[in-house]
Amino acid sequence: MHEPAGLPDEAVYQRSTIRTKAIISVSDVGLIRRWLWEQFNVVEARRPPPPRIVQEVWKSDPVACARSLRHAVAALVERHLCPVSDALAWGRAASLEGRKISRSVIESDLGLSARAVDSRLQRVDASLATLASERGFPIDLGGTDQVDSIVLGLIESALLRADGLIDLADGFYAATADFAELKPKSRARPLGRDRSVRSRTRGPARLTIQLASSAERRMLLMARGAGRGLSTTTCRLSDDPDTALGELEKSWSMGDLLALPLMLGNAMQVIPDAASGGMGRRRWLLELGSNIFRDAESLTALAWTSSWIEEAQGEDVESLRAAIQGRKTRAHVLQLHGFTTAAAVELDQALASFRHLQHDIGDYDLLRADLVVRRAALDAIAEDPKSGRSRLYPILSSEVPPRMRLSALRYMLHLESVEAARYLERRSFSGRHASNYETALGQLEAERIRIPAAGQLTVLDTIVMAAIRVGDVQTIKEGVDSIEWSEAAGSPNVMFRLAGRLRLASRLPGLQALSDINVPVAEHPFRESGLIPHHLPFLL
Repeated sequence: MHEPAGLPDEAVYQRSTIRTKAIISVSDVGLIRRWLWEQFNVVEARRPPPPRIVQEVWKSDPVACARSLRHAVAALVERHLCPVSDALAWGRAASLEGRKISRSVIESDLGLSARAVDSRLQRVDASLATLASERGFPIDLGGTDQVDSIVLGLIESALLRADGLIDLADGFYAATADFAELKPKSRARPLGRDRSVRSRTRGPARLTIQLASSAERRMLLMARGAGRGLSTTTCRLSDDPDTALGELEKSWSMGDLLALPLMLGNAMQVIPDAASGGMGRRRWLLELGSNIFRDAESLTALAWTSSWIEEAQGEDVESLRAAIQGRKTRAHVLQLHGFTTAAAVELDQALASFRHLQHDIGDYDLLRADLVVRRAALDAIAEDPKSGRSRLYPILSSEVPPRMRLSALRYMLHLESVEAARYLERRSFSGRHASNYETALGQLEAERIRIPAAGQLTVLDTIVMAAIRVGDVQTIKEGVDSIEWSEAAGSPNVMFRLAGRLRLASRLPGLQALSDINVPVAEHPFRESGLIPHHLPFLL
């Protein structure tokens, strides 16, 4: 059992508690526990009315009650008034995560009989009654971290889908999108056929997502998600951690896609945790796994990036850098799937942490530019050229690595095309806006001729997307004609995007022939239906 992490301690009680008008008895806490379980596991028509104490303290709100009791149980553990195993068992029995956990599972985890488990639960009831009578219940906790809740909801949806539970996965995804207030047009379409299953899952899942910061559930989901779909052969390719990681990085950098599941699975077996290979190797593995699944644009990447962030706890430079990189990568995946508000929060947190980073680390300038460029991508999606330009101008006017200059020019073209398209339909249209677009296009074209052939398609994808916004047929024709399609190669995600952009462009006057272009798309073992995005506006 893991000890709950990240939960408030005594400071919660010092900040905000509510005292009841009477002494809390053990039976009162037992009633609360059973009432909570019924709220999350019994149909509404059959639920009993809330106990008096629930009405008084939490206004009959089960989510507020569950949040409060999670903090109260954590306080018991902090004061050594309750073993961690008992606290987790009580939380499960009370459905503090918003879901039903079978009593047989609780009994099995504790290795106890049903009678012994009841005895443990009653002891926690008694401890909570004493604490609440003396200090009251914690309230006004600010809820769970919204990004964390969204991430965990998407991870759970991905795991259900990978297990073949398509309708359940659709329901959990819908609940996560509801929680994130994602617009209907930005959501992935459900793949399952049973609407009733999806609907029955969606309602309770909304509550589960709101209670998603449970440390135990977070660790369970991330561990399952990070190991999903990997080779688990008993024969290891290498028992040496450095060799396993080196071969994995080589396969990833060379684009040997078919070897990735085997290499990643081997590395996971050799370095299952920091104790096995050391913190440095473990972070290296999590970074590689995050990048591999990010390149595949799979929701499973959220499990890897979350593990990366979770294990980067510390005040040293490497821990801080790992946490920043993890948040940046997680923000990118959230953006690709349309959760742009959560992505912006992640990037803003990463930028805030970056200010504490030492200037003398090797990739300081690269990391700084990458964070700014990724934030500008969100400005382009939000159609906010003013903010995006203010971020990119300092990058383009300073010495930055060529790769980041190319990225900055790409997103500058996106921003200028957004503004040009906005003004095209107005009577007050000024040629200045078209001029800004042409300038950004020219700068990117000039940079394009300097890059290797492997990067040409990424730039072409940007040019086609920007040109579609303003109806620039000539630029699309010239860009397509400049590519040797028989020799073209790129990452599967880039090819997928470009194929989609060309389908859109073929609807413009004079570009119908683009629909005949056969974009070669390589198979990626981690690009699974239902786990990858399909809305082109977010794929920047």
